[in-house]
Amino acid sequence: MLYLNNFFNLIFDPFRKADPVWPVLIVSLAAGIFVMIVFRMTLNSKRVKFAKRRIIAHLLEIPLYKDNIRILLSAQKNILRFNLKFLTSILKPVLIVIIPMSVCVFQMQKWLGYEPLSTKGSAVFRVILDDKNAFNKISIEPGEGINIDTPALRIAEDNEISWRISADKPGRHNIKINIDDSVLYKNIIAADDTLVKLTPRIILKPGFYKLLYPSNKSLTADTNIREIAIDYKPRTVNLPGLEMHWLVLFSMLTIVFGLVFKKLLGVRM
Repeated sequence: MLYLNNFFNLIFDPFRKADPVWPVLIVSLAAGIFVMIVFRMTLNSKRVKFAKRRIIAHLLEIPLYKDNIRILLSAQKNILRFNLKFLTSILKPVLIVIIPMSVCVFQMQKWLGYEPLSTKGSAVFRVILDDKNAFNKISIEPGEGINIDTPALRIAEDNEISWRISADKPGRHNIKINIDDSVLYKNIIAADDTLVKLTPRIILKPGFYKLLYPSNKSLTADTNIREIAIDYKPRTVNLPGLEMHWLVLFSMLTIVFGLVFKKLLGVRM
């Protein structure tokens, strides 16, 4: 996993000061080519073509024999049958592609999912407790460059306590969390107009989140804390006259590049 992290660091590092569209464009291009190569090597083209032709043939039966119920029902049954054959024919390349593509999306989310804390703005820092009785036992201490702008807000029904924080200067900062005899730290990244790899949360039982952030430390049960989080602003990608989530743009571009390279790589479907 470390090698994978380093590989994506090499891709994104040159674009720290650039528009996020550019790394999305480059990774989409590579992903589209990769998908088509996998389809070229593993797809049973003859079986796919046969299934498609039979689907079209049975579709044409419907207007030609619209007055014959028996033929209509038979045509619909065959359309369904050959649709299933078509789907099973492309299942192998799809299963091969889905794992590396998922890993790619996880890695991209680290860089493109959120914007760092701006020195011109603020964010909510949250701690969710396992026991609401620990509300009065917790305190935080901001590191250099971080300000606590509001008193603690306690939400008893959610076992949550939160503060609004801001940053004086860009950089990597820390917030110290004191609870009972335990001391924890959460790093805070402050930057303006910069692409930065972010870890917004630390979780007691990370589960799926651990796949997304494998290097992220987990909380231990003896701390009485279920989650520590900073609500970084979700990042959007801006195109002329359009604003969208990076994953939407990545999916669209990957499909477009895949279709472009489909003929060039000789993929027949």
